[in-house]
Amino acid sequence: MKKGYVIGEYIIVSFFFLMLIVGVVSQLTETTAFEANKISSDLACKSAERLFRDVIDKPPVELTWKTDYNNFIAGTTSLTNLRKNWTHFGISTGNKYEVDYTALDFLINNVSLINFTQFLNTGESFKISHEVIGVDVGSIYSTKLDLTNKAPSAQIWMNATSGVASDNIVHNVLGIAAGSNASGARFETELFFPNATIIGTQNSSLDSGDLFTISNGSDGASLTVDFSIGGSDEDILYVAYTVNDTSVANWDSTWTTGSATFSDIEKITAKNNLITFRNLKFKNVSLDREYSIYLGNNTLAKGSFGAEQRDSSDHLCEYTRMYKIIGGTRLSSQSIVDSARVVNITPTFVAELSVLIGS
Repeated sequence: MKKGYVIGEYIIVSFFFLMLIVGVVSQLTETTAFEANKISSDLACKSAERLFRDVIDKPPVELTWKTDYNNFIAGTTSLTNLRKNWTHFGISTGNKYEVDYTALDFLINNVSLINFTQFLNTGESFKISHEVIGVDVGSIYSTKLDLTNKAPSAQIWMNATSGVASDNIVHNVLGIAAGSNASGARFETELFFPNATIIGTQNSSLDSGDLFTISNGSDGASLTVDFSIGGSDEDILYVAYTVNDTSVANWDSTWTTGSATFSDIEKITAKNNLITFRNLKFKNVSLDREYSIYLGNNTLAKGSFGAEQRDSSDHLCEYTRMYKIIGGTRLSSQSIVDSARVVNITPTFVAELSVLIGS
């Protein structure tokens, strides 16, 4: 065999093995990268699940924290002393899938992120957030907030039942308002009223760019709202709805005094109370900034605690579950057509709670 042929064959064989090695190394690198990403994602999800157990599913250990919190609100306890007495950052009521809104609100508005991470001995970058998707309307009966010439905020509440629809129909009136002292904010939401019919509306200060659409269907009524908020502007819409549009004279007196046909009225009012949100957003898009939306006059429909997660290259995991959120019980003086009553109400919501965490 000629020497040139031997060298040529050697070069070809060497090139073949070189290509084979490159292919194996490339595949090994891709597999290793995939496994590394999967491990990072798995670790993030395990961390998110652990945060659920350590915070959302556990009640505070300190039994007197609510008293301390109320003293803080009243001004007799400092925030520093309150934090000293906060021995666990749990927000559960003690019942499965039930969160204490007072504890959640304290976590969002008062707890230091540094103290929180040091207490749990965790270094992950995370965000705990909640968004209400359903509400017992009777539990958010309240007075209207003044939103004119204030920082952008919105409110959804049960209003006094009069003047929007026939007073002889057993119904609720829902108030929806958004206001701002600056231009650029936009309030959007879609509400669904199961098995109900919208029977009247009344608006105040709505401009040509403020829109709402009503659809009454066989399974219930839907309401879509889209308000564009200008400077020193407040948009208000009142919506009356019911699950039974039969005329019942003086039903308000019957219901508030417990007269003979009280149970008949009570059945309708109980069915009137559920509404759900399919979209809930109050935002300035150009500033990429979201604003507060209140249910009643002091409960945030959306909120978050923790660090923002903006880097798409992070190995993130979002762990989400539905919970019932229970607010603090309070006395409420309610005006129902021509009658009135004073009752204890407990704000009650269904919400999605999520933990977004990076490894």
